[in-house]
Amino acid sequence: MRVVYQSQLRHRLYKTLLVLMVGLLVISSIGSVLILRAQAAPGDYTWTYGGVSGDRISWTTIASSASGTKLAAVANTGYIYTSTDSGATWTERISAGSRDWNSITSSSDGTKLAAVVGNGYIYTSTDSGVTWTERTSSGQRFWNSVISSADGTKLAATVVNGYIYTSIDSGVTWTERTDSGSRFWAAIDSNSDGTKLAAAAYLGSIYTSIDSGITWTEQTDAGLHSWSDITSSSDGTKLAASTNAGYIYTSTDSGATWTEQTSAGLLAWFAIDSSADGTKLAATPSGGSIHISTDSGVTWSEQPVEGSPYGVSIAFSADGTKIALATGNRSIYTSTNTGTTWTEQTVIGSRYWNSIASSADGTKLAAAANVGYIYTSTDAGTTWTERTSAGSRDWYAIASSADGTKLAAADVSGYIHTSIDSGATWTERTSAGLRPWSTITSSADGTKLAAAAFGGYIYTSTDSGATWTERTGVTVSEWSSITSSADGTKLAAAAPFGGYIYTSTDSGATWTEQTSTGLRDWYSITSSADGTKLAAAPYGGYIHTSTDSGATWTEQTGSGLREWYSMTSSADGTKLAAGVSYLKGFIYTSTDSGVTWTEQTAAGSRDWTSIASNAAGDRMAAVGSGASIYVRSREALTFSLNGSQLTNGATITSNPVFSGAAFPNATVAVTVNSDPITCAATANSLGDWSCTLPTSIPAGTHTVTVVVTDPITLETVTFGPYSVVVPVSGILQSTTNTPGVSNTATVPLRNGGSTTTDDTASGSDSPVAITNDTVLGGDKSNDTVKDNVANPLSKEAASSVSVASILLAVLIVVALISSVCLLVAAGAELLKATGRHIPGART
Repeated sequence: MRVVYQSQLRHRLYKTLLVLMVGLLVISSIGSVLILRAQAAPGDYTWTYGGVSGDRISWTTIASSASGTKLAAVANTGYIYTSTDSGATWTERISAGSRDWNSITSSSDGTKLAAVVGNGYIYTSTDSGVTWTERTSSGQRFWNSVISSADGTKLAATVVNGYIYTSIDSGVTWTERTDSGSRFWAAIDSNSDGTKLAAAAYLGSIYTSIDSGITWTEQTDAGLHSWSDITSSSDGTKLAASTNAGYIYTSTDSGATWTEQTSAGLLAWFAIDSSADGTKLAATPSGGSIHISTDSGVTWSEQPVEGSPYGVSIAFSADGTKIALATGNRSIYTSTNTGTTWTEQTVIGSRYWNSIASSADGTKLAAAANVGYIYTSTDAGTTWTERTSAGSRDWYAIASSADGTKLAAADVSGYIHTSIDSGATWTERTSAGLRPWSTITSSADGTKLAAAAFGGYIYTSTDSGATWTERTGVTVSEWSSITSSADGTKLAAAAPFGGYIYTSTDSGATWTEQTSTGLRDWYSITSSADGTKLAAAPYGGYIHTSTDSGATWTEQTGSGLREWYSMTSSADGTKLAAGVSYLKGFIYTSTDSGVTWTEQTAAGSRDWTSIASNAAGDRMAAVGSGASIYVRSREALTFSLNGSQLTNGATITSNPVFSGAAFPNATVAVTVNSDPITCAATANSLGDWSCTLPTSIPAGTHTVTVVVTDPITLETVTFGPYSVVVPVSGILQSTTNTPGVSNTATVPLRNGGSTTTDDTASGSDSPVAITNDTVLGGDKSNDTVKDNVANPLSKEAASSVSVASILLAVLIVVALISSVCLLVAAGAELLKATGRHIPGART
C-alpha cells in the first residue's frame, strides 16, 4: 500500500512540477506577446489605400438599412463595402475576402448582413460587416441572390439552376426547399417577418410562399418572362417584378394576380426595389436612367442620372426617401429625395488601371486608366489629380523620368503622348503612328524612350518622344513589357505567348534573342539602374533573374509557380516586387534579388496589373484591374534622449541615455563632438536600442549625431546634428526647443534610373536623400517622407510596455512563490509517506 501511495505521490509531485513549468511558460509567453504588441517594428512596410476620387468598380448588389444610413454593397471579383453615413464614406471589408459576390442583404437595423458568392458559400455578419463568417453548411453552390427578414434571423437564397434554400437562425444552418423546384432563379424578396417570400425564375414564372419557403405556389397570372428582379412591401401584399425585355408587373394581393404596367415602357429592366409600404418604386433599365413611381407602379417618371450609369441594383430606405443605386460600370449613386436628384459617391471602388509609374524618390506618381484619364500625384499617392488634357483614352502603359517631370503614355488604340510638366499638359506624338501600343519605358532623364506595339515592332526615341525610329532588327511580336537602364543604352523586352526575352546594348539599334530563358509567356520585365540585373515574370511560371544583362538566367523557384503579370525593381536590383493578376492574387516582394519571396497580404488579393518602385525600393505603388491604387511605405525610425524626443537647443545632463527604434538588428553610432565621445549599440529583433556614453559630457554647447545602419540593405538614417547644452552645475535648467532639425536617410550611391511601363523605377546619379522633420507635427513643405507615420514606440506604447513588464514580473514572482510552497508541501508529504521526517518538525 505504501509503495502504491508513494508512486501516486511522486506522480502528483511530477504533475505539479509540470503544471508549474507550463504555467511559467504561458505567463512568459503572455508577457512576450504583450511587449510585442506594444511595439511596432520600425522599418516595416505597410500598404495603404490611395484611391483616386471617382474610382469605379463592377458592383453587383447594394442593400440598405430601414433608415437608409447603413449601406452594404458587393462587387464582382472584389470585396464587400459598407457605409454608415448613407454612402458619403465607405469602408472596404477585406475580412470576407475578395470573391465573386453576387448579392447582399441587410436586416432593418443594418447590423446583420448576408452575402452570397457565385460558385462559393454564403457569408454572414452580425456587426454591420466588420467581421464575417463563412457558412459551409449552406454548401458550395452558384448562389445568385439572398434576402433577409427585418430582424435578420430568416434568410432565403437562390441558386442558379438549383433550389431555394432557407435559414431561420441567421444563416448558421440551411434547408434545401425542393418544393420550389430546381430552376434558373433570378431574384427573391421577403416581407418584414420572413413568412412571405416571392421568387422569380428567368424564362419562367413567379413563385410565392406564405410559410417561410416550406411550400411554394406558381403564380401563372404573371406569365412566363425573362424576369430580372422582384421586390416586396413589408407586409408582403404588394409585389413588383421587372423583366429584361418587357414591362414592369405589379401585384396587390401577394402575387395571386398581376398587372402589366405599360406606362413605364418596354425596356431592358435590370433592377427594381420598393419602399416599406409598397407605394414608392424605383426601377433601372440598361439605358442609364432611373424610373420612379409614387403610386405603386401605375405611373412612372424618368429621372436622368449624370454619366448615364448602368444600374444593376437599387436599395430603398423604409420611407422611400433615400435610394442607393449600384452601377456595373461606375460609382454608387445616392438620392435623399426619392430620386429627384442624385449624388455620385466618388470615394469608393476602382477604375480599370493598366499602368503606374514612379519618380526615383517615390513622391511623384502617374497612373493610367483603361477607357479613362491619366492621374498624377505629387505626395506619394495621398492625393491625386485627374489630367483631362490628355483626354479619356484606352491608356495601356505609362513611364516616368527619374525626377517625375517627363512622362510618356501609350494609348492601345491611338498614339503616344508625352508631358514635360509632370502631367499637367500633354502632347500627342503622331510621328510614331497610330498603333496598338502595349508598353513603354524611359531613361532617367526622360530623353530616351522605347515603346512596343501588339503584333508590331519596337520603336525608340532620343528626343523625349518628338521623333521615333522603327527598329525592324527585332522580330514582330505581341510585346508585353519593355524596360530600360538609367542611361537608356540597355533595353530588354518580353514577348508573351511562347516567346523569348530580347536585349539591346545600343539603345535599341540592334537586338539579341536570349534563348536561354526558353519559350514562355513572358508578361513583365524589369531592370536595375545599370541594366545588369534583370528580372522577368512569366504568366503561369517561375520568376527568372539575370545578373549579366540577360545573357544567362536563373529560374527562381522560391517565387512560386503563379500567374505573374507585373514587376518592378529598386535601382540596385536587390529589391523586387511582383504582382499576380489572373483570378486575383497577392503582391510578392524580395530583398535578395529574387532568391526568396514574401507574400504581402496587407494590400489584399486583387488583379494586380502594374507596380512601381522608387529607387531605394522602400516605396511602392500598385494598381489593378477592378482595384484601386495602393501605396507602400515604411514605418518611421525614432530617436530619444532620456526617454524624450531630442530637440535642437535642448539642455541635457552630462550622462544621458540615448535610445530609439531602428531597423531590426541595426547598428547604431552616437557621437558627441567633444573629444569626440561615442557609444555604439546593436538593435534587437524589434529594432529597439539604447547606449550610454563611456564618459560624461563636459559643460558647454555640443552637437549630437546618431547614425543608424540597416544590416541588410546598408541603408543609413542620420539623426541630427543637434545642438545641445550641458549646464555648468550639471543640473538641468530651462530648455529651449527649436523645431526643424532634419533627419536624413541616405541610400548608397546608385546610377541614374528610369521607370518603365511595368514600373521599373531606378535612381538618380546622386544619393537619394529622404528627409523628415524630427519634431512631431512639424512637417516641412519640402519633406519627401511624411512625419505622420505612426511612431513605432510612442508614449502610449511605452506605457503599455511598462505596464506589461510590471504585470509579467508580478505574475512570475507569484508563480515562483507558489512553486516553492507546493514543492515544500509535496516534499513533506513524500517524506512523511516514506516514514521519514523533516529535522526540527514535530512527529
